[in-house]
Amino acid sequence: MSERRLFTSSSVLRGHPDKLCDRISDALVDAHLALDPKGRIRAEAAAAGQVVFVVTDARVKGAVDVTGTVRATLAETQYDIADLDPERCVVLTQSSVMSPTWQRANADRSDDPDAAPSSEQTTVFGYACSDTPERMPLPIQLAHRIAGELDRLVLRREVPGLGPDGSVQVTVEYEDDRPARIDALVLQLLHRGRPVDLGAAVQKRVIEPVFRDLPIRPDRDTRLILNAEGPFLVGGMARNAGHTGRKQSTDTYGGASRQGDGALSGKDPSRLDRSAAYAARHVATNVVASGLATECELMLSYAIGLAEPTTVFARTFGRGRLSNEELSSIIRDVFDLRPGAIARRFRLWTLPRERGGRFYRELAVGGQVGRTDLDLPWEALDSTEALRDAAGALSA
Repeated sequence: MSERRLFTSSSVLRGHPDKLCDRISDALVDAHLALDPKGRIRAEAAAAGQVVFVVTDARVKGAVDVTGTVRATLAETQYDIADLDPERCVVLTQSSVMSPTWQRANADRSDDPDAAPSSEQTTVFGYACSDTPERMPLPIQLAHRIAGELDRLVLRREVPGLGPDGSVQVTVEYEDDRPARIDALVLQLLHRGRPVDLGAAVQKRVIEPVFRDLPIRPDRDTRLILNAEGPFLVGGMARNAGHTGRKQSTDTYGGASRQGDGALSGKDPSRLDRSAAYAARHVATNVVASGLATECELMLSYAIGLAEPTTVFARTFGRGRLSNEELSSIIRDVFDLRPGAIARRFRLWTLPRERGGRFYRELAVGGQVGRTDLDLPWEALDSTEALRDAAGALSA
C-alpha cells in the first residue's frame, strides 16, 4: 500500500519586514566587501513603523555610507510612502570596530589561508533531494517561484494596489516520497484595491505562469486561499516589526531539513553559519546529482581553533546506495571543508566586488540555496565524478 503525506513550506515577498531587514543586512555586507574584500562585517537590522535600527561590527579599509545604503535598500522595495518613506523615516545606527581578539582569531595566514581555524563553534546542515531539477524540495521551490512572480508584479506596478509585503504557503501531497499533487496554495498579500481584481491577477499572472511547464499542477481539488482574513490594507513595518535572520527556513529548505545554529544574512564569509551552510548544500546536491542517493542531508560541526570540521555526517533516509557511514567517509575524502578552503573555493570574499556590489543582497530574497538565476558557486555540480569514483573504489 502506498503512503501519502502532506508537506508545507512558506516564502515571503521582498517587502516582508523580516526580509527587508535581511536585505538591509546583506546590502551592508556587499558594501563593505566590495570596498575591501579582506574586510570583516557583521550587520543586523530591526525595523518597526517608520524606524530602522542597524548595528554593524566591522573592520574595513575605507568608509561605508551605512545610512545611505539602508535608505537605498528601502527605496528599492517600493512601498507607498504612507507605509514607509525611505527619505524621511528614522534610521538609527550603532557601529563598532571588531575587537582585537576577534581580529587576531581571523587574521589572514599568508603561509596557508586554507588552514585558518574556525573562530566559532557551530553546526550547519545541507540538503538535497530529487523532487525538482534543482534538487530542492518542491514545496519551498514553488513558494519561492510564486513569491518571485508577485515581486515582479509589484516592482513593475502591473497590478494596481498590490504592495511589496506578503507571504506564500504551498502544501504538496506526496505518495511514496514523490510529489503527487498540489493540495493547497495560501497567499496573504498587501492590496489596496478590489479583491476580485487581485484574485484574477493572481490566477492569470502568477499561478498559471508558475505551473505552466511543470508536471504537477493545481487540480480541481487544490485549495487556493487568498487573504482569508479579508482585505490586507496595512503591511510592512507599519503592521509588523522585522528583524534580520528570522526566516531561516525560507532561506534554506522550507523545513524539509534540520536547521543550523545561526542565520545566514548579515555575515561575512568568516562566519560559518553562512559559508559552511553553503558548503553543506554543495556536498548534498553533488551527492544527489552523482546518483549515490535521491535524498541527502549533511551535518557539519566546527569547533573554535580547529580547521577541520569535528563532525561530517551524511544520511540518506534509506534512499542511498551506500550506508550513511560509508558516504560520510567518502565526503571527508572528496571535499575540503575547512573554513578558509570553503571561502576560497566559492570566492565568497570577492563576489560582491566581482558582481558590482550586488551579491549577498540578491540571496536575501528567494532562497540562498537551490537558485538557478544567480550562478551560485555552491550549486555547481563539479564533484559528481569524484564521488562516483570514490564509491566505486569502496565497493571494489
